[in-house]
Amino acid sequence: MWADGTLRATKYPRGLVLSTGEDMPSGQSLRSRLLTLEVDKRNGSNSVDWAKLTIAQSNAARGLYAEAMAGFVQFIASQYEDVKRELKELIGELRGRATQGDVHRRLPEIIANLTCGLIYFFVSQSHQGP
Repeated sequence: MWADGTLRATKYPRGLVLSTGEDMPSGQSLRSRLLTLEVDKRNGSNSVDWAKLTIAQSNAARGLYAEAMAGFVQFIASQYEDVKRELKELIGELRGRATQGDVHRRLPEIIANLTCGLIYFFVSQSHQGP
């Protein structure tokens, strides 16, 4: 956005960064571009199911998530022109649904893009076979 709150030209995402850390990044402008999920790490907290986390870590070590991502990338590549045509409308629809309440003006776009990615990911996995 410009300083007056009007939108600049869209720069479409070219990747997704998933990061863990103990501290929030500084700077309001940077934080407005992030979707931050805080996990309570205190003992006795129900935020983390440690048994499920251990299973997920084992799956990652065996390459299951890398396989899923490879399938996703291959699916998107094979459907690229169709995805490009559908993307703008789908993100617009999802952004409209995410525009509720008193949220930062960037948040609906972030949520729409993440949701769109999940939709395409699940579609790609349904085309993969067992």
